[in-house]
Amino acid sequence: MTQGFSYTARAALAAFAAAMALPAGAAAAQPAPAAAPLFDATVPSDILAAARKNGAAVLEEDSIGGPMIRGRIDGISYLIFFLECDDAGENCRNIQFYASWDTQDVVIAEVNDWNINRVYGEALINEFGEPTLEMTVIVAGGVTDAVLEEAFFIWRSVAASFAEEVVSAAASETDAG
Repeated sequence: MTQGFSYTARAALAAFAAAMALPAGAAAAQPAPAAAPLFDATVPSDILAAARKNGAAVLEEDSIGGPMIRGRIDGISYLIFFLECDDAGENCRNIQFYASWDTQDVVIAEVNDWNINRVYGEALINEFGEPTLEMTVIVAGGVTDAVLEEAFFIWRSVAASFAEEVVSAAASETDAG
């Protein structure tokens, strides 16, 4: 025995060291998997492509010349505004989904009740007295296609819920009254 180790212990340690070194060396020899492409608000056509996977959508300009998407999901018309853009209306950082309903039957108490119980989407009454829904999505720095698709899924769910639970419910109460 030399240095307090038996031959078997030295062989076991050598085998263990070789086994530990093998995966690291093998992993280093393999190319890294390709990273998923990232999407952000600097390329409105990428956001438009995601919108078109979920229904009809077109890219337009908003009232100040910046990009805006006009779309329709499950019968609900919506807009996507591009936020935090430079002075030329380009290089935007984030997006905001927006929908409003052409009715004045909804009262602020119903909107407040809906907001209290929700994580996504913010409901309000706009300057025309119409119920409005907004949902900001942070895409600065880039998000994967899966994250962007999840944002559209959440918007679809939130908009349908608001339309049914607040807008339609208010109209039914008005018709019954």
